[in-house]
Amino acid sequence: MINMTKVLGVSAREYCDSMKKEISDYGLEGVNLRVHDSFNTATVVEVLNRNDKDIEVIVGYSPFHVMVEKSEHRTYGSGTALIPVKK
Repeated sequence: MINMTKVLGVSAREYCDSMKKEISDYGLEGVNLRVHDSFNTATVVEVLNRNDKDIEVIVGYSPFHVMVEKSEHRTYGSGTALIPVKK
């Protein structure tokens, strides 16, 4: 699980510029996410298609909602994981 503060709507370029790093410092990988809500406040995100241990941040986050029951929905999303390149 990843804390929601590590899931951003900015691009990889914007993130790298703000951190004074190069995109080449990272491996980029598309990820699918499931948001876990607690009292309608998103706190953590589960990465569905890879181990999240080495992910620094997820950028380009785009959420979507799925109706499960009449009064229940789940939030999923996609984005790009930035994984620091080991030098």
